[in-house]
Amino acid sequence: MSSYLVRPAVRSDVPALAVMVEAMDLDLEQSKANIAALLKDPFHGIFVAELGGELVGNAAVQDRGPTIRARRRAARLHDLFVVEDQRRSGIGRALFERARLWAAERPDVYWMEWQSSVGAVEFYARLGFTANEHNDTAAHPFYEVATVSVAESTRPTE
Repeated sequence: MSSYLVRPAVRSDVPALAVMVEAMDLDLEQSKANIAALLKDPFHGIFVAELGGELVGNAAVQDRGPTIRARRRAARLHDLFVVEDQRRSGIGRALFERARLWAAERPDVYWMEWQSSVGAVEFYARLGFTANEHNDTAAHPFYEVATVSVAESTRPTE
């Protein structure tokens, strides 16, 4: 098996990214416009997995900003996708970890949260995650993970 590369998405990735998003029954042209806009937004991180010059997966994460109760912030993993013939190859794990690292590098982001499809529950279990039992919908299980160590999380909030 060839090795893959996980990297930040760039403008030239937009057409291939939009095709992956179109696989989720979204409009191709609208997806291209959305992706191009998000690539310019510093509150969004979009990452791709490349194998043999082709994009085979992507992850999109957003810094959602502070809450009204504290300056602590949460990141939201919006998308994690790997083409079917590359699943179980480590690409999904690498994309997830890259999104998690992006969140951890953001100032005051203390956790990353996401909802998955039912079909991805097994994938997240292999990563060591269990869906939150206080889910708002069984069709999209909810997860969260800290992005900082316990020592760092004791920093006072202003």
